[in-house]
Amino acid sequence: SNTSNDEDVPNEAGNGEDNGSDSEIENGIEGMLDRHGFLAEEGSTQSGPLPVTPHSDPRHRKKVIDQLRSRENKWRDMIADLKRYKEKNPRTFKRRMRKGVPDSMRGLVWQDLCGSRVSLKKYSHLYVDLKSRPTCEDDAVISRDIARTFPRHVYFLSKNGRGQQALFHVLRSYSLYDSQVGYCQGMGFICALLLLYMSEEDTFWLLVSLMRSYDMAGLFMPGLPNLGLFLYQFNALLKVHVPRLHAHFEEEGIVPDMYAAQWFITLFSYSFPFDFVLRVWDIFLAEKWKIVFRVGLGLLKHEEDTLVTLKFENIMDHIKVQLPLLAEDPDAAIGMGLSIRLSKKKLRSLEAAYRSERGNVSNK
Repeated sequence: SNTSNDEDVPNEAGNGEDNGSDSEIENGIEGMLDRHGFLAEEGSTQSGPLPVTPHSDPRHRKKVIDQLRSRENKWRDMIADLKRYKEKNPRTFKRRMRKGVPDSMRGLVWQDLCGSRVSLKKYSHLYVDLKSRPTCEDDAVISRDIARTFPRHVYFLSKNGRGQQALFHVLRSYSLYDSQVGYCQGMGFICALLLLYMSEEDTFWLLVSLMRSYDMAGLFMPGLPNLGLFLYQFNALLKVHVPRLHAHFEEEGIVPDMYAAQWFITLFSYSFPFDFVLRVWDIFLAEKWKIVFRVGLGLLKHEEDTLVTLKFENIMDHIKVQLPLLAEDPDAAIGMGLSIRLSKKKLRSLEAAYRSERGNVSNK
């Protein structure tokens, strides 16, 4: 679903030679890709089966296609003026975001929710200017990390191909744009996800919006201040919502830093099924950070009876393997998260407690 129309540029994102053109690779593996463009692993449902195939029962196929068209029509009416619709119909808006944005409209809806195109129009030459600057101190480390970002997706598969180039340009430009944050590992997964739905320049400005308006900068700036806060809040909420598991984790010496950091830094995109990741992003862009806490807690609560019987190493393995498997049914996994009651007020009070504790420690 990539809509980038950026031209190919000379190799910059890496030092080795090109391992074949994008088109050669795409032609060779076309039948091995899932519907999001990932190389399908044997026995995996990484991003779910197609809702219908040419071999589906014709009546079923017609029903599914009609449903998809009906949803798209509803969304077309909404996105004509999304901000106004959200203000006039907040409950319907929230319900529809939670059910998921039609894939064909995700890029537009995400940009609309973040207001990123306002910045793009206001500073229309800035991205081109940043992209053309000759040096950036993070060039080497960005180049090194790019090959590790969605390595099984066709757009990022080819070394120095279109996808890797686009990712390199966005990360490098952001590093030059915001010296306080610069570049940090993990940002690549966020940019790569966005690049599958919009152009380089749109991705850059959406990243700027995420850093500013969604408190993401604190996850990536030196010291990762927001990560410390989020993990503290998560641990406190685990004690409230899944107390037996929290007590068992304490006995085994397991803290959220060991398993939940990636959930926050990449919004689950590092190791969870792609359909589920997209659904989390839909809700996140509408409701901000609460959904990450709720889904993480909901998945752990679902597995509580098994996890309390396991020891340290097996717990870590279970979280790493079983939680992504649960998320292969995105509706069920999101439902587990939404069943956890969490208010902004509770998150604010935990933030105050965290700051107070930090203050007391630093004053000693």
